[in-house]
Amino acid sequence: MSTAEQLDPETGHPSSCGCTACTLTRQLDATPKGYTAPEQRTDVSAAIAELAALRGVDLPAGTVHRCECGAEVASRGDTCAPCTTANSAELRRMVLAKAWRSLPAWPWAEIGPKCPAHRDLLEAVATWGRDVGHMLLLGRTGVGKSTAAIAGAKRILRRAEGQALSADEMTFAVGLRFVEARNLIADVRAHGGFGGKTEPPLFALAARATLLILDEVGFEPADAHNDPIPRLLERRYNAPSRRTWITSGLTSKEFAQRYGAAIGRKMGIEEPERGRVVEVFG
Repeated sequence: MSTAEQLDPETGHPSSCGCTACTLTRQLDATPKGYTAPEQRTDVSAAIAELAALRGVDLPAGTVHRCECGAEVASRGDTCAPCTTANSAELRRMVLAKAWRSLPAWPWAEIGPKCPAHRDLLEAVATWGRDVGHMLLLGRTGVGKSTAAIAGAKRILRRAEGQALSADEMTFAVGLRFVEARNLIADVRAHGGFGGKTEPPLFALAARATLLILDEVGFEPADAHNDPIPRLLERRYNAPSRRTWITSGLTSKEFAQRYGAAIGRKMGIEEPERGRVVEVFG
């Protein structure tokens, strides 16, 4: 070292030293306050550590961020992969809770060989998709129309619970509702029909449902309180994204006579491109 060469007061090194700490110090001295050139950013951590070592300073360990379960994660507020999966599943269960609560608690209503519903009805609900359209499950008492419909609804909700679907598919599952026709009629009667400023609440809910399962249609008195069933079906048919399943003891011919040929066609009677009709009367 030349006798004329001065030691840097910050590092204690000769002013001509080319180590990382000295180089960074000279660069920082020549840089306007508040500005750090992009190419210097990758060297800052190493330079700070070298400066600390020269001065005999022990740097504290870097901050460790942890998930709520204790696992180390990259940033504050992050969750680990297992917790992310569990949290997503719990969120899906929460948003589907109302759809689940609308279903009768029938443990036997499950798609499978032990289900008491007729196999044609079970196959119809097991293979149904939104592209199929609406669906009529018709048959005599005891063939399992309601059981099959509930089993099909459970299939849709379990699929939505078990995997991350698209927003459109999840919204469809969340809006599923099961409504008994007799309860709908009672709701309209209690509300005084449709003459007021608001619609009967159960009718309004049924009209909004993305997938409505309307159970045991066809036994309400004719023209009961402004015919809520055809009014509801017309409303839902005019909302193309909504789907309706109906269970009834009427034959397809009787259904069309009771509610009109136009509604029958919209539900798939004689026009299978609009919906699926399954009849079990044998």
